[in-house]
Amino acid sequence: MKKMVKASALSFAMVMAVGAVPAMAQDEEIVAAEGGVFAETPASSANEGIMLISAEAEYQNKYTTFAGTIESVEDGQNSTIITVKNEDDTIRFPLSSAALIYDRESGEQTAVDKLAEGMSVSVVYDAMAPVGLSMPAYNTGAVAVVINGGDGSTVVGYFNDELLCEDASLVLNIGETTQIQHINGTKKLFTADDVKGQEALVFYDVTTRSIPAQTNPSFVLILTENNADETEETDTKSVPAYVGLREAAEEKGYTVEWNSEARSITVSKEDYVLAFTLDAAEYTVNGESAVADMPAISVDGRTQVSEDVAELL
Repeated sequence: MKKMVKASALSFAMVMAVGAVPAMAQDEEIVAAEGGVFAETPASSANEGIMLISAEAEYQNKYTTFAGTIESVEDGQNSTIITVKNEDDTIRFPLSSAALIYDRESGEQTAVDKLAEGMSVSVVYDAMAPVGLSMPAYNTGAVAVVINGGDGSTVVGYFNDELLCEDASLVLNIGETTQIQHINGTKKLFTADDVKGQEALVFYDVTTRSIPAQTNPSFVLILTENNADETEETDTKSVPAYVGLREAAEEKGYTVEWNSEARSITVSKEDYVLAFTLDAAEYTVNGESAVADMPAISVDGRTQVSEDVAELL
């Protein structure tokens, strides 16, 4: 599976519809989706009344996805760490026990402990989350995992009131068979109206040859946060966040020492000493080994440690 998160320059970014875009007719020509990229083909009758305007379409999604196969599942101190690999990259994601895991086939939520090596997954994560420079990379921004993704295609984007993606390449025709879930785990029956005006992760298999292409998605995960009055109470305990080590230590009177050759940092106060190595979850407390929820990383030249470690200061 591949994802489409940004339109290319001078793509079809504005669509002025005279009427609503009709659903896919039974006899309408369809093609298998190819990673969210659609060839320029003559518009079908589904495009009557639609005028396309060429324009720049650059936008930044709050979330993005990484699709691949789970290579390993490890137990951390307060998290489960999954390593996901595809043909281009490998990324490690820490997940709390309360992380949202969705099954694309059933549309139901499942548990983190159901994740297993060899599963096909799409990990949804904060596009601005800090990433460790270790190999493989360590990404702390995962907010949901979709399992049983299958061989179809995915797209992450903003969908307007006509369910047209912001880059004007794809229209969603949500039907009764489309499974719709929300990133915050809200328990309710979602409809096409709930997807309008939202950023969403969409799974689909085939599209029409029309411009814009149309698809009947199999699974939609709404990524935009609901308003407080629309959201039910849920357990959204997340993986611990990162904390700036030097700032937190010096604020409490610790001495901070950096060893560039060993890529390590030591904080000490009287007889209490904590020592960390960049891109490693292992650290020491007065010489005794311990393991953090997440490895120490460097962001803009500043060492960051998981908040469970910062609480030891």
